Amino acid sequence: MSILDKAKSHYQSVLAADPKPIEIEEWGGRYYVRPQISVKKKMEIQQRLTSDKMDEGLALTVIYYLCQEDGESCFTKPELTEIVRSVDPDVLIRVAGEIADMQPKAEDLEKN
Repeated sequence: MSILDKAKSHYQSVLAADPKPIEIEEWGGRYYVRPQISVKKKMEIQQRLTSDKMDEGLALTVIYYLCQEDGESCFTKPELTEIVRSVDPDVLIRVAGEIADMQPKAEDLEKN
């Protein structure tokens, strides 16, 4: 097995992990956080978080990671502006932070 095959296999195992539950009472209860997203989406979030568009970075975190129990996304990217303008920023910041805390740490990934 080549290193690329091993890397792809590892990524597939990460993607296959069950989404983790997250309670957001302000939004009606329990939702789920995807175990992983693409590097392109991660870099899009990071770029916004480290620029003057931090609000969009927080919203993209929620858009890309948050899903229903069936895996269906809770939000879509076209809703970005509305999320930034119309969602309680304290809740958005808290939820984006909780999502970040739920991401696998380096030591967790080494176990796979």
